[in-house]
Amino acid sequence: MKKIDLFKLSVVIILIFLITILFRFSQILNTYSDNGRFTLSTDGIEVIDTRYGTVYMLPNNKKINNEIPRK
Repeated sequence: MKKIDLFKLSVVIILIFLITILFRFSQILNTYSDNGRFTLSTDGIEVIDTRYGTVYMLPNNKKINNEIPRK
């Protein structure tokens, strides 16, 4: 009887751990999609704005601020 109780307890703990990790991961992805700009090429010239899906080209030697102000 004790072995079954320990097994159930360990399964519940593992499931809670996985749910916690996946929830936090989804929150991180949501934050990136709300206010992120990501480069599409290794040169860093093509950038996508994830809020609107706009792809634009940066002039040479320009850097981007990774966070877009929220509306």
